[in-house]
Amino acid sequence: MSLKRFHHGSWLIPVITLLIILTCAGYTYRQYTIPASERLGTSPTNGVNITVGEILNKEISQTYTVDSDDLAGFSLKMATFNRINTSHLQVSLTDMQSGEKLETWNMKTDAMIDNAYQDFSLKTPLTSVTGKSYKISLTSKDAKVGNAVTVWASTNNTYPKGNLLIAGTQNNGDLGFKILGKPFYMLKTIYITVVVALLFFSALISYLTYTKKIKLEKLFLLCITFFGVIYMFLLPPMSSPDETRHYISSYKMSNTLLFKAAVNNDGDVVIRAEDAAAELGTIPDLSSYSYITEHLLSTNSSTLSSADGTPPVDMSPIVYIPQTLGIMVARLLNLGYVPLLFFGRLFNLMAYAALVYYAIKMIPFGKMILFSISLLPMTLELISSYSYDTLTMALSFFYVAYCVYLANVQTTITKKDIAILMATAVILAPFKLVYVLLAFTCLIIPREKFGSKKRYFQATGAICIAAVVSLVIFNLKNLTSAVVNVKGGVLWNGKPSLTVSDLLSNPPHALNLFFRTFKDKSDFYLTSMLGNKLGWLEIAVPLVIISGFAVILLLSSLRLETEKGLTKGQKLWSLAVIIGIIMLIILSMVGATPINYHTIEGVQGRYFLPILPLVLLLISNSRVVITQNIDKYMISGLILLQSLTILNVFQIISGR
Repeated sequence: MSLKRFHHGSWLIPVITLLIILTCAGYTYRQYTIPASERLGTSPTNGVNITVGEILNKEISQTYTVDSDDLAGFSLKMATFNRINTSHLQVSLTDMQSGEKLETWNMKTDAMIDNAYQDFSLKTPLTSVTGKSYKISLTSKDAKVGNAVTVWASTNNTYPKGNLLIAGTQNNGDLGFKILGKPFYMLKTIYITVVVALLFFSALISYLTYTKKIKLEKLFLLCITFFGVIYMFLLPPMSSPDETRHYISSYKMSNTLLFKAAVNNDGDVVIRAEDAAAELGTIPDLSSYSYITEHLLSTNSSTLSSADGTPPVDMSPIVYIPQTLGIMVARLLNLGYVPLLFFGRLFNLMAYAALVYYAIKMIPFGKMILFSISLLPMTLELISSYSYDTLTMALSFFYVAYCVYLANVQTTITKKDIAILMATAVILAPFKLVYVLLAFTCLIIPREKFGSKKRYFQATGAICIAAVVSLVIFNLKNLTSAVVNVKGGVLWNGKPSLTVSDLLSNPPHALNLFFRTFKDKSDFYLTSMLGNKLGWLEIAVPLVIISGFAVILLLSSLRLETEKGLTKGQKLWSLAVIIGIIMLIILSMVGATPINYHTIEGVQGRYFLPILPLVLLLISNSRVVITQNIDKYMISGLILLQSLTILNVFQIISGR
């Protein structure tokens, strides 16, 4: 590739991008990946939410049983009360069978990190210890009140194989600890492979954008496939919101299509024995990567023999077609649990890629809007999981793009166009009832393109009515319960829940509730929509990276001075659709809000992703324009930001 083909020194941007990725990758490798590869910890306790108090001259101990062959030590989640302490902490590990004290650590507490896991590694790791029990003990001889550390614990007994003892007395709950096994040196190979792939891909995309000037929809396919596959492994299966339920819903549907029993007599979904014994949890850590690596090529010829008590989602079966097809293929090939999980995820990703490819290809302007939204961290997390939000977003983007295309490019609306819009609206409407209003976007198409006013009202009316009918057919139960004036119990606090009837009976209170909700939570809606909190909102992406994505989204809404956009009339109607959907999103969560709360709870930023293209098309105007195409610079920015996001998430998960 000759640098002479780059215009005005623009080659500097790809080079700087590569250097930043390489620098950050090198730092992460030295500071996090190498230490993480030398320890592999499994965390048997969940819900660590309280400390045991200052560790003074009394013994705090935790017993546990090893489930693997190797024991290299343990980790404890320590706390310093956000101060520098000068006392010493004595920690020991005792063999419960022989009573022998295997090792003792006498450590100063002044360098201890607050609210972080502290490793205690054995000088000589133990082998062949499966089923053996050990006791961790902590005490301090020189600690005093105000000059002592503590250790985190759970309030419930989340680890039934061991006990928490304070001064010899058994207590409820367990310490926050991890069992360290044999080192996971493969982590370094995985990390280096990912970094090399990121550098190569960044160079490839730079070449294609700055030299070959490949069409945006083709670049989209490359980018969404590359980053989607990385996210599939980066965020292990079951780590995305509600993915366990989406997975079991897809599994149930695969049973039906394979002519097997979908559920047992108790209504639980029937699955293969190996799948029931899976070890992937909702909070990923280093052991998740180890488990995936070990079982990635596994096979499974077992029949349906176990039941999963996870309740499937009561939704239109269409939302799980891609995931179900992936599971079916994996089962027909007798693949094991881990490859089965990835097949379902892969098919979901492929469905999104196909639909949004055509959306970008069709839409006459705002192509970069769809491209940028697709490369947001939150979007990539969803489309690389089992979530039905994948198909919801893909169909929403396709529908909006097709409406904009017909409104601004097509000269005459044909029966085929009406059929495509109607089919898309009918399929999309039952996914989430709040998006039924998206069907009304078809009203931005000028009347004259239908040939007559009568045909305009017949066609658009049929599309909108069909969407509403589809919604009612598949969601009649949910629609009925939404308006019934019954105070339910809110699971997490037992308080009566707010209902739609409450809002209708007191309009001033309803208006005040909406105002407070938007005032207090708009920042959360925006940042979580972009992806500042991944997984179950426990994987934080730095705000500087999220701000970068926000800037690129705004830049993507800028049009060239020679480029068209939505007309004023189309913008007004689009605004009405957007406001209506936002209100429905907020209203849909009143049942998750205690009646005495001042804001509506439960709304996630990802719920706004399906209408984000329409919002950005609305922002685009003829007053703020650009004089030259800057797509290639935005693409370079997206590649850089995504690479930094991947390195950050990898660091967090592998460090657990």
